[in-house]
Amino acid sequence: MAAFYRLVGRRRDLTSNQDHLVPLNSLTVGDGELTYRIENQGCASWGIRVSDLGLADPPVVFGGYGDGTPRRPFLGLFSLAAVEVVLSEALFRGTEGRYDNRQLDEAAIVRLEGKYERLPFPGYSGWWQPEVQASVRWFGGPDVLLREDSRTWLWVLARNTAALARLREALPGEWLIAPG
Repeated sequence: MAAFYRLVGRRRDLTSNQDHLVPLNSLTVGDGELTYRIENQGCASWGIRVSDLGLADPPVVFGGYGDGTPRRPFLGLFSLAAVEVVLSEALFRGTEGRYDNRQLDEAAIVRLEGKYERLPFPGYSGWWQPEVQASVRWFGGPDVLLREDSRTWLWVLARNTAALARLREALPGEWLIAPG
């Protein structure tokens, strides 16, 4: 965890575009957990159980923030959760002309799985559906990063506007951001 904070802890562009990485000097322990990330509306958080802090790469838990709901496993290693922070925050940076999102149906999922490579990153539960295992999956392709949520929504970050245009052609549908 210390290495992650040294590498990117001050890079708000990599850690706090959507959700918020708790600054190192503001980390606190509550209810037996060190909370390091809070969802942007304050309805969920991610942390490490105090009993696991001595592990080289401890598992991460998540759930409702301060509401007393039971914590659930998020990713089995903090290093994976750290990668997830950077991937998600890059995606949600919303860089104009390089970002879009849309609803998915089964036909779009088939096209997604056929045209883009599933990244070697484990599926995991989203905070909004903690009971659904492996509901978030990552894909990649030429100059694009894609996140599929619960087989219902797709988020895309492209290297440039041309790559985004190619992706929209490959996965036609109702994209939410009009091409510029």
